[in-house]
Amino acid sequence: MSFIVPYGAGSLSDNDTRVLSKLVEKYLPNEQKVKIENVEGGGGILGMTKLMNSAPDGYTIGYGSVVHTSVLPHLEDVAFTHDSFQPIMKNTVGIPLLLVREDSPWDTFEDLKKYAKENPGKFTYSTTGPGSISNLNMVAVTSSQGIEATNIAYEGGAQGVTALLGGHIDGAIVMPKDAMEHVEAGTLKVLFDFRIDESEYDTATTLKDLGLEPGIEAYSMIYAPKGIPDEELTILSEALKKAQEDPEYLEYLEVTNQGHDYLDPEESQEEATRTFKLAEELLKEIGLIE
Repeated sequence: MSFIVPYGAGSLSDNDTRVLSKLVEKYLPNEQKVKIENVEGGGGILGMTKLMNSAPDGYTIGYGSVVHTSVLPHLEDVAFTHDSFQPIMKNTVGIPLLLVREDSPWDTFEDLKKYAKENPGKFTYSTTGPGSISNLNMVAVTSSQGIEATNIAYEGGAQGVTALLGGHIDGAIVMPKDAMEHVEAGTLKVLFDFRIDESEYDTATTLKDLGLEPGIEAYSMIYAPKGIPDEELTILSEALKKAQEDPEYLEYLEVTNQGHDYLDPEESQEEATRTFKLAEELLKEIGLIE
């Protein structure tokens, strides 16, 4: 079996897939071997296109992210969209955090909200750019609260954290893996946790606290080409679910500061469709699409 990864070897996505694929071999019929196929290029476009065009025979699956299926189709001239694949399961999930320095004048999101209303656009925050998952989540929150803030783009979450620690920006929106050491050290504090349920951080406001709907998680899904027979889909779905629940995989996710949120094939497609529609609304709001 071939497992397409739309990024190069050594990337986080590649590492996730290698750990998962090694474990899924235990649960496939006859302990079938899984071969990783890195198809990098175009920010994942080449790999996803190859997956879409592969035979739906159960012998090719692929790793894809919310960016590939919910955001890129709105921004790029790609051959695929949110329902061009057969989801097998929702896999890893990252929920961004809004961080500020420990010595900042804001101890709560309400403090920041009051400041932003009195100083429109003055609060600066880092993301990996307009249209990124972190940026879209922040836009959804600021728009709902009637406040303005300024997005400053950095190449990655770690660079945004460095800029925040250096006093070049006021806040950073990053995934937990990029900031945990600084939160635990007490140099950064979490003002907003972009999740719909309760946060583990005492200082954090959540979407639930503001009465908002779920945002766009930085999730990955495992896909098959569309049209795969039901029997093959069931085999793959059951095997991958067992691999995701394997203690070795759960330990790997904990070490890499990633979560997991299993959804079955039908639920995964519902989530892909929901986030596709939400991304369209938010991309229009910030003027990236019409």
